[in-house]
Amino acid sequence: MIMYETWVIFLMMYLLPLVMILLGFLLKLFPPKYDNAIFGFRSERSLSSKEMWRYAQQSFAKKSLLAGAIILVALMFVNMLWPLHQPILNITAVTVSVIALVVIYVWVELELKKKMK
Repeated sequence: MIMYETWVIFLMMYLLPLVMILLGFLLKLFPPKYDNAIFGFRSERSLSSKEMWRYAQQSFAKKSLLAGAIILVALMFVNMLWPLHQPILNITAVTVSVIALVVIYVWVELELKKKMK
């Protein structure tokens, strides 16, 4: 396998979990301000008050960090077991990462909905 293909495989498999981990750390270490228009977990509920905004940032950061780490470790483990099935593993890795992000978003929104009551 040539070097270019190795990097493409690495990026496809590990980029989303690494971004999830990085995003979790950034939100934890540098929580975005309430009036921020660029960075952070932004939804109608999270923008409803400063308290909800803070809660959404903390909750999303924890969940993103945890999910990214779990996916990353699982990918490394699976890649060691079945290194020859790269196309299937790449598609699975990207799919699982995207599903995890959607689940985290919905989970935080449901938490915010409960908190509003």
